[in-house]
Amino acid sequence: MRLSGMSTHSESEWFGSDAVAAVYRVQFLLLILFVAAIPVVGTAFAAPWYVPAAVAAVAFVVLALVWWWAGAYERTVGYRFGRDEFEARGGVFFRSKSTVPYARITNVETKQGPVLRYFGVGSVAVQTAGRSGQTTPEVTVSAITDYEEVRDRLVERVRAERGAGDATGSEPRPSGGDATLDDVLAELERIRGVLDDRDGE
Repeated sequence: MRLSGMSTHSESEWFGSDAVAAVYRVQFLLLILFVAAIPVVGTAFAAPWYVPAAVAAVAFVVLALVWWWAGAYERTVGYRFGRDEFEARGGVFFRSKSTVPYARITNVETKQGPVLRYFGVGSVAVQTAGRSGQTTPEVTVSAITDYEEVRDRLVERVRAERGAGDATGSEPRPSGGDATLDDVLAELERIRGVLDDRDGE
């Protein structure tokens, strides 16, 4: 399902990934070619002919399974902007659904590696208050064309939820880890102001 623009998606409408199957297939193909090439080349001259042939056959079977799984997974992926939270779902054998309240989101980051750039898509990583210090995001919107629009809409919804920023100036940032540092700095400045007021009394 290809996004034509975030303005066309209502709060109750699910939207999917544009190229997650293609991205996973290419990434795994590159990985399996690299991993399988080592034993195939290494045993081509030192082992009987059937050893590299068996390695290549196993690699082909694994690749075929991943190829099927990637397509099946893409058909299950969905994301939705709710009134108070952002939702994500997906899974082939085990279905999962995540709900992230806008009030808990602390950081929204876009990602676009070489394979994503090749397909003209990007991903959006959403971190929450309980997981800002961790490397794993709470939710990742994978391989969509309008990833910047999704990021901007998430930031807008979070700001609206918090009334365009709370008293400490804590807002989600559309970038990396600077949001957490800014929050800490704002809190330290607030504490310093309180201490200065006490010293002046």
